[in-house]
Order: sequence, then structure tokens, then C-alpha cells
Amino acid sequence: MSRSLVAPLVLALVLPGLALAEAPARDEPTAQERLEALIDRLMGRLEPGFDALGEMLGDLSGWHAPEMLPNGDIIIRRRTQPPKPEPSPDEPPVTDPFEL
Repeated sequence: MSRSLVAPLVLALVLPGLALAEAPARDEPTAQERLEALIDRLMGRLEPGFDALGEMLGDLSGWHAPEMLPNGDIIIRRRTQPPKPEPSPDEPPVTDPFEL
């Protein structure tokens, strides 16, 4: 849910409760309790999607943040990886694993 939709939703839930002149009956939940329940339900529905997205994307630490070029192209640069260590002279050289 985008942040631009959250503010009107909060106002729509809170303002009617504030407009009531008399104190709410204890049997009815307050505006804050209704809002908390709504947020809990929304997060319960969104959380599995966020988890699936996180699994799909995997570890993003090897990439820089996206940047927009002056011509409008968006690029995502890969972070430089440290060089692989040289094999020690005691180990045999690695050959093609499919070589028979």
C-alpha cells in the first residue's frame, strides 16, 4: 500500500470518531482500536507477499541503488567483488568438471 493512501484512510477512520460529542460506549471499540485492528489485518494480508518478494529477490547487497541517467535510462550497477584468492601450490589445479 502506498503511503499516499494511508493518510486519507487514517483520516476517514479517525474523524468520524472525533466528531461524536458523547463518550463512546465501552462495548464499542474506540477509533484508535479500530485503526489498530485495521492495520493488523492489512499487515497480516501483506506480510506473506513481502516474504515471497524477499525470497525471490534474494541477497541484494551485491548491487548499488538504482540511478537515473540524464537520458532517462535507469541502471543498477553491480558492486565490485573482491578478487578470488590464488590457489596454493599444494592444491592441484581445477580443471573442467565435465572432463572425463
